[in-house]
Amino acid sequence: MIIVSAWHICVGWMPVSEFRTGTISVFCLMAGGLIFGGITLGLLLRWRMARKEGRLPTPGEAFLAGLRGVLILIVVLTIAYGSYGIYEKGSFMEGIGNVWLPLMLAVLLIAMIPAGGVALVVYSIGKPSQHL
Repeated sequence: MIIVSAWHICVGWMPVSEFRTGTISVFCLMAGGLIFGGITLGLLLRWRMARKEGRLPTPGEAFLAGLRGVLILIVVLTIAYGSYGIYEKGSFMEGIGNVWLPLMLAVLLIAMIPAGGVALVVYSIGKPSQHL
């Protein structure tokens, strides 16, 4: 999951003009990197915090950690694109575009599906007494 996320981010955001078609495929590649990278980031951070407390994260914590990780990456990416827009074009909105907010909300909604899958995996590896 980590390797696929890193590959999606590298391939999706590298400025290689021959692969930039301006179609939905470029967005899907970026969204995939955001979703899987964010879920991995959030879950690793939550897992580390729970291990310090001497326990495993609960499925609900894993689900929320995945969504928070995606949200963090969306905010970081928005600030990065906005800063690029200020530097190159003189406007934050020119950097992120008009449809940025709806696209990122769609990414966050779509991220609920793999985050739920991660929560089920955490549920399956937890102790039976932990699920009460």
